[in-house]
Amino acid sequence: MSRERITLDLPDIASFRPRTERPAPPAPEVAEAAEKAGFRTRHAPSPKPKPEPVKEVFDARALRRSNRTAKLNIATSPEVRERFWKLAQEHDLLSGEEMLVALMDAFERVP
Repeated sequence: MSRERITLDLPDIASFRPRTERPAPPAPEVAEAAEKAGFRTRHAPSPKPKPEPVKEVFDARALRRSNRTAKLNIATSPEVRERFWKLAQEHDLLSGEEMLVALMDAFERVP
């Protein structure tokens, strides 16, 4: 029960070739008239200047690879989190647990 396809009467496009040369720029009179009428060119916008590089954020995921199972979640600001992991890295502490233990030990030593 298949139906036959309907033949379409389309023009022959075998001789079609795309344009190889660019169109000539408009004459100065045409450009001036277009500017007065409010028309704008469709050229790509000039590239935006690159933004200032963002300060490097310390990624602490590499320091947390261990078999520890107990979790201690503390809500902090991003600045405090960044400070915590930078201190841990500066003191060659490889995990958040080591940093927390060092902080607790230091806190207990203070009278």
